[in-house]
Amino acid sequence: MKRLLKFVCLFAILAAVFTLVSCKKCKHEIVDTKNVDMTEATCVTDGSYYRVTLCLQCGEELSRTHHTVEKSGRHTPSDWIVDKEPSCADEGHKYKECTVCEAKLEEQSIPKNDTHTPSDWIIDEEATCISVGLKHKECTVCSEFLYEREIPLSENHVPSDWIIDREANCGFTGLKHKICTLCSTTVEEEESPTVGEHKASDWIIKVDANCRNTGTKIKECTVCHTELEEDIIPIKDTHTESEPIIDLEPTCKTEGAYHTECTVCKVLVNRGSLPTNDDHAPSDWILVKEATCSTPGAYNIVCIYCSAKLDEKPIPTNDNHGETKWVTDTEATCKTEGSKHKECVECGASLGTEKIPTTDAHIPGEWIVDNDSTCRDEGLRHKDCTVCGEKLFEEKIPVNDDHTPGDWIVDYDPTCRDDGLRHKSCTVCGERLSEETISKTPDEHGEYEWVVTLEPTCYEDGKRAKLCSVCDSTFDEEAVSAGHQVNGNSCKGCGLRVSTAGLEFMLNADGKTYTLVGMGSCSADTVYVGLYNGCDVTAIEAGAFAGETMLKSVVICECVATVGENAFAGCTGLTLYCRHESQPSGWADGWNGSSAVIWGAYDVESELPGFETPSVPFDPEW
Repeated sequence: MKRLLKFVCLFAILAAVFTLVSCKKCKHEIVDTKNVDMTEATCVTDGSYYRVTLCLQCGEELSRTHHTVEKSGRHTPSDWIVDKEPSCADEGHKYKECTVCEAKLEEQSIPKNDTHTPSDWIIDEEATCISVGLKHKECTVCSEFLYEREIPLSENHVPSDWIIDREANCGFTGLKHKICTLCSTTVEEEESPTVGEHKASDWIIKVDANCRNTGTKIKECTVCHTELEEDIIPIKDTHTESEPIIDLEPTCKTEGAYHTECTVCKVLVNRGSLPTNDDHAPSDWILVKEATCSTPGAYNIVCIYCSAKLDEKPIPTNDNHGETKWVTDTEATCKTEGSKHKECVECGASLGTEKIPTTDAHIPGEWIVDNDSTCRDEGLRHKDCTVCGEKLFEEKIPVNDDHTPGDWIVDYDPTCRDDGLRHKSCTVCGERLSEETISKTPDEHGEYEWVVTLEPTCYEDGKRAKLCSVCDSTFDEEAVSAGHQVNGNSCKGCGLRVSTAGLEFMLNADGKTYTLVGMGSCSADTVYVGLYNGCDVTAIEAGAFAGETMLKSVVICECVATVGENAFAGCTGLTLYCRHESQPSGWADGWNGSSAVIWGAYDVESELPGFETPSVPFDPEW
């Protein structure tokens, strides 16, 4: 292995020596020329390079010459540089420049995009503790409404002023609370410290004094009843008298005796007598009255001291009757017999009965009305016997002056202009008894027809009302919406023409006007911009007609308030007829491109090819 390594090293040394010797002896028969150290020429500076000749056998540089390359007119374009980003409302802008001299080489518009830039949340209605709120986001560029969300119920209540539940005083703390003024929930409670001084009462006897011992009295707060002061009541000079103590019981004839003493020290306080009472001494039974057929007799017991009657006992009646008499029980009538009995005059006992024969005398009852008298006819009444029912006699009832009024009868109904009239008549004789006026009803109209009180125009609402056919007054007025009255190809009111068919429009956010956005399917070379779907075309979008080279004439009516940039750019040979006297402030600069503009162009339609005379002539009185 070592030998092989030595051999390789020796061979390499020999090869190097051979190469060195052979180069020194090279005749440079095989050469090559190439450019080196090149500096590119630009649009503002010259370029340069060296042309070198080399021997391809030995590699020796044989010659080197310097050359200059003149600057060229060609720029080196950069990538697109965006200097204005597009938005949902405006186009953007980009350009290319030379990376060497920074000359602007090319520029383009960047179309508007549909990407809105949402704003922060905008609060439309704050949430409360009883109702959710509402918030929305809108584009910060074009202010378009994007979306909305509900705001959840808030936990923040709206506290009321303090409400006193209990007033604080000298002995007790007070209590107060606050409630939410929206949902009435109690949101805060608080105690109030005690306030004020005690209010002393009059002296209150706690332990009363007597003839032997002192007493105690106190004063307390009349509010909290706290004991404020205590004092001693001195021993009294008077005794406390007891209830009477009986020394001798009284009788029905003699008085008794009693005394009183002090309940504390037992000293005699008073003596007195007791009046006689009802405690009698009874005798035996004593006959007081003999019994008869009508009245009982009696025995009595009396007091042996005072002869007062203490008790009595009756003696029953006996059968020994004296004088008698007849008593009628049932009177005889024209139909039935009567009855009578004999009784004792003294005791009233019945001693026998007899019948009473019938009589010829009837008993007349009250008048019975057969027919009531009226304001026109006599009546009739009679009386019957109340016993046998026989009709005894009858008589006529004279005609009276009492009419019977009926219901109201309407002679003629009231209206909104005139009073009505009604009357009442007697239901028996038909006589007209009374009449009264029915008040007119000014607010209750009858038949009506709609009449126009203020004619509407193309841009201002009118009014109409109901016309009463009775009183000729108007009521229930309501608005009549403004708007164009298109008949054929023009408005009957203002004379504005309908826009050329096929043009493309977009409804504006107000829902009442349109924006022209392009040619659509229209292929006409003469175009009118006026009304669409009976509404004003108020705007022409930027670039709407850009590049439409076939257009020759465009008439723009006075309802167009806005025209975007480059709306007619690239429309060669186009003439614009504008009814405005001068360019409105809402028309962008460069709106017309290079097209000619004629201001104050009225009644040019008949002179332009492709226009027809309106099918309905303009009526200035409409």
